[in-house]
Amino acid sequence: MKRAIYYTASRRHTFIAFFGITVLLFVLLMNIAGATQDSDAWFNKGNALANLNKYDEAITAFDKAIEINPQDSITWYSKGVALSYLNRLDEAIKAYDKSIEINPHIKIITCVYELQIGVCRKDSN
Repeated sequence: MKRAIYYTASRRHTFIAFFGITVLLFVLLMNIAGATQDSDAWFNKGNALANLNKYDEAITAFDKAIEINPQDSITWYSKGVALSYLNRLDEAIKAYDKSIEINPHIKIITCVYELQIGVCRKDSN
């Protein structure tokens, strides 16, 4: 009888522990997913502001997206575009550099970067 009670209690504790760990993992995954969604929201806001020619505000939104997900090469690229519209070319080049560093296989970023370098070299002569 004691063995049966011990076995039942042990199974119950195991189930409770397993359930607790499962809930904890679920919460952690939801936080990670939430962070990605927040990053996407800031990125989308930045694009919307850039489309309205509100480049300073767009850069602020892109910066917030980058805070959440600093490895998003497209956000860095978009920030570079907004900076270039404000003629802040040195900062734009840094944003393009970061984008290429994260993902060197994105051809458009490399092309824009090369064009931007040409513009800066022309301006400095």
